[in-house]
Amino acid sequence: MQSTALQACKVQATLSGGLSANVAPAAARASVQALRPQAPSFVKSQIVQTVRGSAISAVTEAPAPSPASPPSERQSPPPSPRRSINNLGFQLKFIVPNSITGAIMGKGGENVTRIHDATGAFIQASRAGSAVLSPRDRMITVAGDNAKSVKDAVRLLLLTLKELDVSDRLERSGYPIGRLFLKQVIPASCAGKILGPGGDQIQSINMSTGASVVIEAKISNAAFIPFRYVNYMSPNIEKLTDAVDMVTNLLNEDERYVPGIREITSVAFKVVQIPEKRAGSLLGPGGTYIQTLQDVLRVKLGICEGHKPGSRFVAVWGSPANVNVALDVIAVATGGIPRGALEMMKEDSKVSDYHHDEISSDSGSESGDGVDDGPRRQQQENNNSSNKGSTSSGNNINGAPPRIQ
Repeated sequence: MQSTALQACKVQATLSGGLSANVAPAAARASVQALRPQAPSFVKSQIVQTVRGSAISAVTEAPAPSPASPPSERQSPPPSPRRSINNLGFQLKFIVPNSITGAIMGKGGENVTRIHDATGAFIQASRAGSAVLSPRDRMITVAGDNAKSVKDAVRLLLLTLKELDVSDRLERSGYPIGRLFLKQVIPASCAGKILGPGGDQIQSINMSTGASVVIEAKISNAAFIPFRYVNYMSPNIEKLTDAVDMVTNLLNEDERYVPGIREITSVAFKVVQIPEKRAGSLLGPGGTYIQTLQDVLRVKLGICEGHKPGSRFVAVWGSPANVNVALDVIAVATGGIPRGALEMMKEDSKVSDYHHDEISSDSGSESGDGVDDGPRRQQQENNNSSNKGSTSSGNNINGAPPRIQ
């Protein structure tokens, strides 16, 4: 016991003598305290694991009272990290209705296992609420070592939906009956590759496949655009598959696609309007506040000037839960009311339904052949007209602070 105390004192003196510059003092003291009740045979190994640099050489010179541990007791190397589907060579990502996710996976995952055995590609569905703001949708990732295996997997997946007679679940309200709808996520930088000069490329895809391929328009007043949607509409699975195939070939030619799609693990994206005079409260000196918010909330934020005088627009991108928290923080920082508090006040009928203008990632479309988004665009125009009547420069008609809903 005396030798243990003596060894601990030597270690403490070594640490306090300036040899452990790379070790935090608190960590060093904790290490010494942990060593005091232990047998002398463990002193050397514990200190070597904790102290780095010159402190290591100082400790290893101390005599060891017992022989080294036999090879069987030595620490084995850490296991290699598991391979993530998001790190595979090529991947495609789609947004599909919740109602069809079960059919895609199959009972006990039998469908995705069969497709993997046939193509070598993996298929994974996001957890509910982890990648998409709408509770009705999920993100499906199809990933493999190369574009060919991924294309083959998507083809087998869509044909499986036809065999199971559930392809009608790809129909969407607001679109013609009998038309299958599929939404693909791509990096915003790759939209031009699909459109082609003057829209020639996307027009060629539509004519060759008989499907309608549309790239949704950029969201207005967004400080940054992380991703874009490619919308497919087709009368049958075969034409839909052919269109996805041709778009995938173009994406495979774009060197920006693979690193870009890996970063898109969520499509939760919002743009909110705030009063211009309140922007400084969100930015902070030299942008320190907004940078801290990004680090803590793990979201990406950006502020830009908008088309409305006296207002700014804040873009928020991240996981759905983090985006919702960020919206509440933005409301508090800019003089608004958090959504939760607003809902409670609404129940008491104490406030009217006025709020910051909020724009989601669904905001129209553009294509090379003039195909429009029909009912959805008309609905958005109606919503915009309604908003114009209820908001002005970030304040409501009663002069109350702006609120986020």
